[in-house]
Amino acid sequence: MSEIIGPFKLLSSSVRPLDAHLAHLRHLTVPKVARDILRSRFKLSATIAKETAPLISSYVRRALEFHEQSRASIISLRPMSQYYSWLNLAVACILAYRPPNFEQYRNHGVQDLSNNLDTLEPRLFMSALCVGHCGGERCVESGLG
Repeated sequence: MSEIIGPFKLLSSSVRPLDAHLAHLRHLTVPKVARDILRSRFKLSATIAKETAPLISSYVRRALEFHEQSRASIISLRPMSQYYSWLNLAVACILAYRPPNFEQYRNHGVQDLSNNLDTLEPRLFMSALCVGHCGGERCVESGLG
């Protein structure tokens, strides 16, 4: 299979493009490699790179594991495995690029806030869930909160 790499080079390879990218990502599952890339490419301090590298490596590792599971699973389960693969890869990218206020968006999914409830009235319970989910604004507007 031939493909154009850049404007002028032609590369002939039997490796599928996705597999080539996955091979590069596998390097990031090693925390030392991730730390070196965070230092050189993203210009993070030695301390932050050392703290962040194991976390990024674990997210990339999980992303690759979910990707492999999606390839081996039955077709009806593939979308879920691929979703979690991309989700883990996205988290790794966010941790590497560190966009402004990225830490405030670290929650995903449902949060259990039931330990703050004194009663189990459904309206209060839904309100607590909605505050954890959307700050209560959208659910209050819809009458759920």
